[in-house]
Amino acid sequence: MKRPLILAAVVALVIGLLALGLGQYDAAPSTHAQAAATATVAPAGTTATAAPAATATASPTTTATASPTTTTTPTTTSTTTSTCTATTLGEPRRATGATTDTGLAKDCDTLLALRDKLPRPTADNWLNWSPTLPLTSWTGVTVAGTPKRVTALRLTGANAPYHFRGALAELAKLDALVALHIDVYETPTTTATTASELAPVASRPTCTATTLGESRAKTGTTTDTDLAKDCDTLLAIEPVLQGTLASGTVPLNWDPALALTSTDATGKVTFNWNGVTIGTDASGNKRVTRLDLPGKSLMGTIPTQIGDLTALTHLDLGRNTLRGAIPTQIGKLKALTSLDLRNNQLGGALPTQLGDLEALTTLILGAYGRQYNTFPGTIPTQLGNLSLLETFSLHDANHGLRGGIPPQLGKLSNLTSLDIRHGDLLRGRIPPELGNLANLEKLRLVSLGLTGTIPPELGNLTKLETIRLKGNSQLTGALPTQLGNLPALEFLDLRLHGRTTSVCVPAGLALPTKVRVLPALTTLAACPAGN
Repeated sequence: MKRPLILAAVVALVIGLLALGLGQYDAAPSTHAQAAATATVAPAGTTATAAPAATATASPTTTATASPTTTTTPTTTSTTTSTCTATTLGEPRRATGATTDTGLAKDCDTLLALRDKLPRPTADNWLNWSPTLPLTSWTGVTVAGTPKRVTALRLTGANAPYHFRGALAELAKLDALVALHIDVYETPTTTATTASELAPVASRPTCTATTLGESRAKTGTTTDTDLAKDCDTLLAIEPVLQGTLASGTVPLNWDPALALTSTDATGKVTFNWNGVTIGTDASGNKRVTRLDLPGKSLMGTIPTQIGDLTALTHLDLGRNTLRGAIPTQIGKLKALTSLDLRNNQLGGALPTQLGDLEALTTLILGAYGRQYNTFPGTIPTQLGNLSLLETFSLHDANHGLRGGIPPQLGKLSNLTSLDIRHGDLLRGRIPPELGNLANLEKLRLVSLGLTGTIPPELGNLTKLETIRLKGNSQLTGALPTQLGNLPALEFLDLRLHGRTTSVCVPAGLALPTKVRVLPALTTLAACPAGN
């Protein structure tokens, strides 16, 4: 069986159904918002839903070009199709357009041509298709197989097929497509409506009465208007978070046809919409309050729209393969108490807007295992504004951090754990201001480029149990005798990959007997007399 021919025929069948839908719109214009409808092409080998015989037998050529001739076509944005580049394809592309994945290059150009035929192709950041971005990060596009091809296309919120008038022929060119998902949420009120008369994409309702468990009017209003907005935001960020899924992984099951309001006693959605919890905001309105998606094989980026979920108290995107920078819009999440982005492949400087999260108690940017974030630049001094912060973890295995440890961290009076690791370009002295952290229990400053002496002010931290300064080869001077004032101290680590630092032991040092010292004090040099 020639699979590409069969898939092309199936895609043509769906395009025929979309074209038939266009005729239905023109014959009987809708005056109300429709529930979401999905057109899906199943992968080869699965059972397909039966279609009317007349549609099924339509040839790909005539189906792909079919459109009503008596309807006023919406005004489209006329642009010149951009050619996909080496950046887009992730490999060199010669002037002839040939690559080691020639089919992928053609698919890429096809998508750019499709983008340029949509009435509002870039409005409200609906699509991020651009030759300056890798194809694997394009919204709703899945690249898979050997050789690589575009195998799935998900255009949620596109108001298709109305948005695809004049663009159906482009879909037929994606001959490796095995899954096509286009959600239809509302129809135009008149066939004469132009693109300039349409409401902005962001204002069009996407979540339905089925999703919200109540009636939703054309205007998008509900008795829980804020929850409806949160629901729409989730649908907008889904393809951006998801990115190009690894083989065998299951995508997020956020779908406007599935209920968002079926929750357990804690507010966690129990049926579909994995990772979403519904609660109430400070005004008592129903909102999305938690987004817990650790280890979901997410391979996209953190969307800027994440800042619209302003009632979030917990955001956990750890243990995925997210790339790109932490968006500055994250600073809009004023209710956030816990932010966990550990074990991703994030990059870019840490945004100063993290300092705006004044309710934050947990900030984890660490890494354990094979996944590492890289944060070139300095640690924002604005983090000193997080007066409620209790746990702060920052790891940069690729040594992108620069500058030093901000003394402003000494203002975090509620901090119990400070863990900064892996950055030999993070230099300078250990700030004596850390001696103000009266509630600190664990201090880990590991494998950095710290210099100078260990500040005696650490002797003020009566709750301190662990001091790990391992891997800081440039620390010098005497161990402060004030460490003997730490009644809770149990663990002191000054190792440097099996060797010791240049820190010496003063004659008057008397640590609590329960302290485990690595290395043992007897292996450290004694300080010269008078030191």
